[in-house]
Amino acid sequence: MNDTLSPRRVRALIAMAWLAVGTLLLLVTPLSAHSESLGWTPAFWLMLAPASVLVAMKPGLPLSLLASLVGAASAAMGWVPGSGPLPRDRR
Repeated sequence: MNDTLSPRRVRALIAMAWLAVGTLLLLVTPLSAHSESLGWTPAFWLMLAPASVLVAMKPGLPLSLLASLVGAASAAMGWVPGSGPLPRDRR
């Protein structure tokens, strides 16, 4: 069994960690995503740059994540694909 990580996997792990830490910093600190002096620089370097690295490595990733989120949401609502429109609230 090969226990070493490929360079591609290491880059992906670094980008995911960078994205997670950047998102956390923007959420829990008074650091704003946009400032007059820096513009959008904090948001770019903390979230968009690592996200673009991940997208460059695997272009289908955003669509597959969106599909899994939609699938999870529809399952939570009790909808099965192919069964017709989503159920409406009954009041």
